[in-house]
Amino acid sequence: DKLFGNTLEVGPGMGVLTKHLQKRRELSLKVIDIDKESIEYLENQNWIKREQLIEGDFLASNLSLLFQEKKFGIIEGSCRTHCVERGF
Repeated sequence: DKLFGNTLEVGPGMGVLTKHLQKRRELSLKVIDIDKESIEYLENQNWIKREQLIEGDFLASNLSLLFQEKKFGIIEGSCRTHCVERGF
């Protein structure tokens, strides 16, 4: 497995960072958000697949099942603000 090939974004919100991550072909991306409205918004976008979206509480989820027990990296959603402000 590539380092962080399997990636979970926590708290994607409206998908500002997600849209850019989705373009990275080396990533197997899934996103999780406790906010139903955010998940519903992302479901209506044509650049992300429904099977990549998880509505739920990150802290209460069985994360080992998300990528069939394979290693994965986590991107925490609040990074969006800091990354965008710094031009990353």
